[in-house]
Amino acid sequence: MPDVVLDPNFEANYAALSVKSDQTWHKNFGTVHLAYFKNGLRAQLTSQGFKGDEMLQEGLAELLPSKTFKIRVVPKTKSTIETVLEDGVVYIQMTPDHWWYNASDAGKGLVQLL
Repeated sequence: MPDVVLDPNFEANYAALSVKSDQTWHKNFGTVHLAYFKNGLRAQLTSQGFKGDEMLQEGLAELLPSKTFKIRVVPKTKSTIETVLEDGVVYIQMTPDHWWYNASDAGKGLVQLL
């Protein structure tokens, strides 16, 4: 799928993380976003078989018309890190308390969303 958009959602995530009492997240804010995309999403897409499977790629393209993967900090999740599909966007989301937990799981379960 060409022209994929990786949206770090910096402004909204910064605002969401500002509620934390421990402000050490400032030091690695950009690095963590990169880790979610590079060490997580990219590795998950490969391990789930997207790299060599045209059917999976086509299925993802149909569900993802925006071609956008976006990181989102939310108030509540069902697990440490979640992969959800909403309005044609795949969100990699976590709570402020789980910021930078399990970055390698970013994108986990994507194939189940198809």
